[in-house]
Amino acid sequence: MELILHNGNIITMDERCPKASAVAIKNGKVVAVGSDAEIMKLTGENTKVLDLSMKTVVPGFNDSHLHNVKYGIFSNCCDLSKCGSLQELIDITRKFINDNSIKPGNWVIGTGWNQDLFDVKLYPTKTDLDLISKDHPIVMFRCCSHLLLANSKTLETLGIDERTPQVKGGYFDINLGLFRETAKELVQASMKSYDVLTLKSIIKKACEDLLKQGITSIHTDDFNMSVDYKRIIQAYSELAEEGNLPVRVTQQCLVVNQEELEGFINCNYKGLNIDNFYRIGPVKILADGSLGARSAALRKPYADAPNMKGILIHNENELKKVVETCHKSGYYVAIHCIGDKALELAIDSIDYARKKYPHISLRHGIVHCQITDENLLNRIKEMDLLIYAQPIFLNYDLHIVENRVGKDLASSSYNFGRLVHNGVHMSMGTDSPVEKFNPMENIYCAVTRKDLNGYPKEGFYPEESITVEESIKAYTCESAYCSYEENVKGKIKDGYFADMTVLSDDIYNISNEKLLDVKVEITIVDGIIRYESNKDVINY
Repeated sequence: MELILHNGNIITMDERCPKASAVAIKNGKVVAVGSDAEIMKLTGENTKVLDLSMKTVVPGFNDSHLHNVKYGIFSNCCDLSKCGSLQELIDITRKFINDNSIKPGNWVIGTGWNQDLFDVKLYPTKTDLDLISKDHPIVMFRCCSHLLLANSKTLETLGIDERTPQVKGGYFDINLGLFRETAKELVQASMKSYDVLTLKSIIKKACEDLLKQGITSIHTDDFNMSVDYKRIIQAYSELAEEGNLPVRVTQQCLVVNQEELEGFINCNYKGLNIDNFYRIGPVKILADGSLGARSAALRKPYADAPNMKGILIHNENELKKVVETCHKSGYYVAIHCIGDKALELAIDSIDYARKKYPHISLRHGIVHCQITDENLLNRIKEMDLLIYAQPIFLNYDLHIVENRVGKDLASSSYNFGRLVHNGVHMSMGTDSPVEKFNPMENIYCAVTRKDLNGYPKEGFYPEESITVEESIKAYTCESAYCSYEENVKGKIKDGYFADMTVLSDDIYNISNEKLLDVKVEITIVDGIIRYESNKDVINY
C-alpha cells in the first residue's frame, strides 16, 4: 500500500459505507475503506501513514463550471471588484499603471467592477476611462464578463468607429465605449494571442490555486480565451501527458455558431481522454447574457428597465440547429441560460433534438438556470436535464433579482431546493472568475440562502435551501455524473480515483454560519498529496 489515512472522519458519499475512519490508496485508486483496525492491517514496509487527527475528509471538490484560463489571465490584471465608486475605480487603475510601470501604448486590463456596488449605480463610460489615461488602451470587464468598457485609445488602436457594423448576438455603443455579449469580441480578440507555452504556464498557476481550495476536478469553459481553441486543447493535453496537470479537467467546448461547431466536430475530438486528467466534455452554448448587465434574455421586459428584454445570442431556429447537430453527432450540450426566455428556447431545442433522434440518449444540461417559473422547473424534471448551478450567485443576485424581474418571478428562481428534491441532477460550480472558486462560500450560500455578510437574517426564500450533505453531493457525485464519471469519481470508494479533501472542521456538525470559517488543510489527487496548508507547497 502506498498511502493510508487513518483516525479520521471520512465522509465517503458511498451509500454502502457512508462514514469511515481510514482509507487505503495504491496506484492512484482507493483500495479499501473502513475502520482503523481493518485498514491498518494493509500497512506495508513502504506505506506512508497519515494520522488525520479526526479531521473531516470528503471526496475532492469538483467545480462543474468555471473559466480556468480566464481566471489565470485575470489574476494578473487590475482588480476592480472592491470598487465602491467611479472615483475609486479611476484611482485604483491609475495606481495599477504606476505600480506596474506600464508604458504608454501598452494594454491595461481591469476586471470585476460592478456598478451595483457603486455609490452612484451607473456604468462607467469611455469618457471616465479617458480620465485615467488617453495614452494607454484600457479595457475593463464587468464582473459577469458579459459586458466590457473601452477607452478612446482602445477604439483608436483597434480601428473601431461609427462605421463599424453592429455584431449579431451583441451590441456596442461607440459613444459610451460599451460592448455587450458577442460585440465584446471586437475588443477582446486582440488579447488572445497567447502561445501554447504561455497557456500552459497560465493553466498550471490557476490549478495551483484550485488545489488550495480543495478542488481536485473542474469543468472549464476556455475556448474563447484563445485565437484558436486548438491551442487550448494542446496546452492541456501536453500538461496531462507530461504529468504536470495537477487537477482533473473536463473541457466545456464553447462554440460561437453553426460553422464553428461543424469545424469542431470534424476535428474528431470526441472521446479524447488523456490519463483521466484531460477530457473533452460537452459542447458549451451561450444562449444569453447576465442578469447584472441586463443582457439575460427575459420573456417580459426588465422590471427596472422596461425598454430592455436582454439579448438572445441565437434565435430559436439557430439554437435548435446547433443543439440538433450536437445531439446527432453524439455531443451532449451545456447551454448557458440565465433569463427565462433563453431557458425556454434551450429546453425547446433539446426536446426537439431528442424527439428527432430518439435512439440517441445524452445528458444534456443547463448552465446557471437562474430565472425560472413552475412550468420550466417541471420541464427540467420531466426531461431529466442536468443543472450546473452556482449558489454563490445569491451573494450578489439576491440584492437585485426582485428589482430586475419582479417579486413573483424572483420567488420561483434560484430554486435549488426544488431541483434537488425533485431528483434533478444538480451539480455545483462557481463560474470563476465571476465569483471566487471557494467551495465553502458556495456551500454556505446554498445552505443559508444568505449573502456572505449574513443578509437577509431569515434567508432569501429559505424554503429553497439545501442541506450541507446535499451540497457535498452536488459538489462531488453530481459533478462526476455531468462528465459520465460517476463510476470512478465523486466518492471515497474502492476502485475510485483517490481524490480527497481534508477539512479543518466537521462540516456536518457545525453551525451554518461557521461554514465560512472552514479551511482546506490537505488536497489529494490521484493518491498524491498535492497541497498541505501548513507547507503551502504544490506537489506534482
